[in-house]
Amino acid sequence: MIKSLTYFGAILGSLSSAHAFLVAGANGVGSENTTLSDLNSSLGTDFPYFDHVVRQGAGSMVYLGTNPTTSELWFLSSQHFNAIRSGNSFNFEGSSYTVNSNQTIGGADLRLISAPSGGNNPGLQAVNLAMSVPTLGDEIIMLGTGRQRVQPGSTDPFTSDAVALGNGFDGYTWQGQNSRIKRWGTNTIDLAFGTFPTTTVPVSISSVATTAFTVDFTEPSTILGEWTTSNEGQGTSNDSGGGAFTFVNGEWVLSGLASAITVADVTGDGDGDLNNSAFSDGTPTDYYGTIFTDISTFKDDINAITGVLVPEPSSSLLASFGLLFVLRRRR
Repeated sequence: MIKSLTYFGAILGSLSSAHAFLVAGANGVGSENTTLSDLNSSLGTDFPYFDHVVRQGAGSMVYLGTNPTTSELWFLSSQHFNAIRSGNSFNFEGSSYTVNSNQTIGGADLRLISAPSGGNNPGLQAVNLAMSVPTLGDEIIMLGTGRQRVQPGSTDPFTSDAVALGNGFDGYTWQGQNSRIKRWGTNTIDLAFGTFPTTTVPVSISSVATTAFTVDFTEPSTILGEWTTSNEGQGTSNDSGGGAFTFVNGEWVLSGLASAITVADVTGDGDGDLNNSAFSDGTPTDYYGTIFTDISTFKDDINAITGVLVPEPSSSLLASFGLLFVLRRRR
């Protein structure tokens, strides 16, 4: 079956860009999976970066921290769209800021944005950047500000709330631009597009080269009754720049930034069709999911531009995570 990668915006050949994350089952509608308390309850511990992911322009950006020497706030977003231009203002954590630097990172679908603090303190800790590529099977938290799905959620754990999209695909369709909402989901790291011998692969997104890892969109089980408990996530339009977070050595780290999604050919015209999230079987010929630019590959490039950011996570906060991280998953 033919697929296309869609930038959380338009279909561009075989790859296209990513856009809140869509969640399968009852947790993917209304106010479900839209609050920090929802996420903390699912994890059994406190997640430190929920407020760091913010809607901006056609996508999202992630607050990384503040440089104490230059008094600048730094944000990370996707290169394939410009979240906000230099000289423009935006609001973050109750204060207004003006962008004074907007620069891309060569060979990566990443864009760094800075703004003078103006004496304001967001009150958020600096984000830990991943030092290594996520490994096969690692759980991730996906957090973005894209579009919602059209279909209502299931009220029966054994009954699917997905619909037939056409051409043999099941899944969900998307609402319009005005439906955008911040939503979290979960997934696990796959082999790149279900076929490469590693979890990362070079790809081109809207003519922007990057190194990425992938997660597929798997249908919850009707046998196990997961339709009211699943948090299975998939990117939709306008999730570009959203974060993928993993739990490594007792702390949360930013492992990926949403760059693209794969969409199915539901009309049978030989090309992928935007506005749908089809379930995947994880094989190279039927792989539908979200593509994240790998942060560890470009960590040194990011740090060279931002400098050391503060405040650092406290040891007491990290210790509180302990061994409580237990994401319920559908496989």
